[in-house]
Amino acid sequence: MQSLLAHVPADVWPEVSAVAFDTRFHWPRFLSGSAARGISKRMAQLGARLVAPAESFFVTSKTGPLQDGELERAGRWARAQARALHDKLEKTRT
Repeated sequence: MQSLLAHVPADVWPEVSAVAFDTRFHWPRFLSGSAARGISKRMAQLGARLVAPAESFFVTSKTGPLQDGELERAGRWARAQARALHDKLEKTRT
C-alpha cells in the first residue's frame, strides 16, 4: 500500500476523498494493529480528505474468512460511505 500511495502525484491528493479499511483479528488494537489507521494517517498527510475514520473488519484466521456478520457489516459501512460522499458532492453542486 505504501508503494501505491507513493505513486500518486502530489498535486492529486487535495482532490481525493478517501476512506481506509482493513481486516484483522478481533483483538485489542494494540495487539493486532490496524493497517487502516496507518493508511488513513498517511493519506491525510498527503492531503487527501478523509470522509470517515478508518474501519476494521474481523477475520477468523490469517487467511480468513471474515467472522460471521462481518461481510454484512462491511457492506453497510461501504454503502454509508458512498451515501455520505454522494450527499457531500450534491451539496457542492447547489
